[in-house]
Amino acid sequence: MPFIREALSSVRNQSKQPTEIVVVENKSNDGTAQFLRTQNDIRLVQQLSLESAPRNWSRAVAETTGDYVKVLCADDVLDSVILERQVSVLEQHPDVAMVVSARRVITPNGRVLIPRLGLRGNSRRIKSSEALRIMALHGGNPFGEVGSVLFRGSVLRSCLPWPSNYGYTTDLAMYALILASSDLYSLDEVHSSFRIGHDSWSHDVRRSQHSDQRLFIDAIDRRYNLNLSQAERSVALFRARLRQAIRQVLSALARLFDRVSKK
Repeated sequence: MPFIREALSSVRNQSKQPTEIVVVENKSNDGTAQFLRTQNDIRLVQQLSLESAPRNWSRAVAETTGDYVKVLCADDVLDSVILERQVSVLEQHPDVAMVVSARRVITPNGRVLIPRLGLRGNSRRIKSSEALRIMALHGGNPFGEVGSVLFRGSVLRSCLPWPSNYGYTTDLAMYALILASSDLYSLDEVHSSFRIGHDSWSHDVRRSQHSDQRLFIDAIDRRYNLNLSQAERSVALFRARLRQAIRQVLSALARLFDRVSKK
């Protein structure tokens, strides 16, 4: 609360309806559990104690049964065509395990801060090796937060538990596990909104973004034999530092814009 209503509405309003909506309630104390118990079209799973994001996402994914799975954080929002567009891609490319699309960044009150984040260029299939290098060199998340991704369910479930040793880059760590054996498809379209604000988990861990990115780069380079040069590593870490600073500025702007809009 107060974002869960909008998040659920964005799932229910899809042009291609989901076959199941699994909601994992992570021991919140703001009325979320009481609200969710009134929602008859969801399967509610309640954590017995407050869990980390990787453990929470692992529980959510383990509860799914569908051919395709999207993980949506409670404060993010889907555009109405995202499932239709992304499912179509996975059906056309049965050997691709994940499809990503661009997203916009919004404030807690829903004001658009950045209209588009994501890979640019034509919609295209990206080979596994290329996708892994893009992640290593980007210094951030080139493919988007989990809400902008659709996974092939069987592949995602086979990679559980969600990696828990990478802090802020836990989503990238899971993407790497999947991309080790599968290509990726990138849609050059904006189809979701990522909310940035001072009460979100991603805001809480923003100060560790650079160190987490360094840990991730070291791990992905070693595990997947990317053979990054020292120059490439230096550029990637500089980008990570820059993106950390940008995120802090965005968080401050989000608070400022929402205060102004309330006056």
